[in-house]
Amino acid sequence: MLELHASVQSEDALSVLKTLSMNDFLGGPGRPPHQILVDDIYAGTLGNALEALCLDHKVQLDLENPMADPAWEQIAHHDSFRFLLPQDEDGYAWAGVVVADSDNHIVGAYTGCSLAVSDQQKGKGLGRALVSMRFILDCELPLWEHDEAGYSQAGYAAHVSAYNYLNTLSNPAR
Repeated sequence: MLELHASVQSEDALSVLKTLSMNDFLGGPGRPPHQILVDDIYAGTLGNALEALCLDHKVQLDLENPMADPAWEQIAHHDSFRFLLPQDEDGYAWAGVVVADSDNHIVGAYTGCSLAVSDQQKGKGLGRALVSMRFILDCELPLWEHDEAGYSQAGYAAHVSAYNYLNTLSNPAR
């Protein structure tokens, strides 16, 4: 189960969620269903997601040892995995969430519009947890701002699972 740290407030996000249908969650409030696309052409890699993080924030991140560079704020955990917000030296959080394993390797990320989990960690609920964390932090999802919301099969499944999971939360575990 995803356990949020005390610094993470989920009440606003859960209030927003109560107003959203599954379609609204996937595409943004009021988006017509035909503007939500599911095709593996939208699939990316964890490396792509981390590169996007670097480009979006004009930072250098050693992709071989990403935990060495920025400051990281731990915001949740799930089993032995830690969910982190990357921050600059002034404490400003970058857009997105990453997940690290017990060896401090980044094994998943939801940065910009890129959601990715390493092949070795797929099937452990990390995609659902990343989507859930991103929604809790931002009270929206990044694809809501696009003309069309495009998902890979796995990304779509993770978002559907996150929507269902978040709807079961009345008082999130702290």
